[in-house]
Amino acid sequence: FIQSGDNFSMKNFADLEAYLLSMPEDFKLNIELRHESWFEPEAFKRLTDLLEDFDMGLIITDTNLRRDVKHMHLTNSRVHIRFNGNNNHPTYRMRLEQWKERILDWKSKGLKEVYFALHQPDDGRFYESVSVGKEVFGGLLV
Repeated sequence: FIQSGDNFSMKNFADLEAYLLSMPEDFKLNIELRHESWFEPEAFKRLTDLLEDFDMGLIITDTNLRRDVKHMHLTNSRVHIRFNGNNNHPTYRMRLEQWKERILDWKSKGLKEVYFALHQPDDGRFYESVSVGKEVFGGLLV
């Protein structure tokens, strides 16, 4: 898993391609891109084609702040989801249930590996998030 900086944009496509070319063929990598330019339709198509060619994953980020990064596009048989918990907001459990259903659907279509990361601002209720996540997913992701 690597996470690009906020200023790493589609202008850096050649850098990304060169980096992927430098990786061993059997290396598994999931990349999180944050700059909005990656998610414009033409750029997104070019990006996902590149990642598919290299069998690399594009991380899906579920956050209230950005809907473009919750793209739902799989570039291989693995998925890496970064789920922002929003301080145990009442919609948290509903969102986890939706992920459970989507992951089960993807698994029925050939998804092999799931990485689900809970990201929560540092507060005293983080343990509640982890507990709710395990309960909702019922061991699916453990």
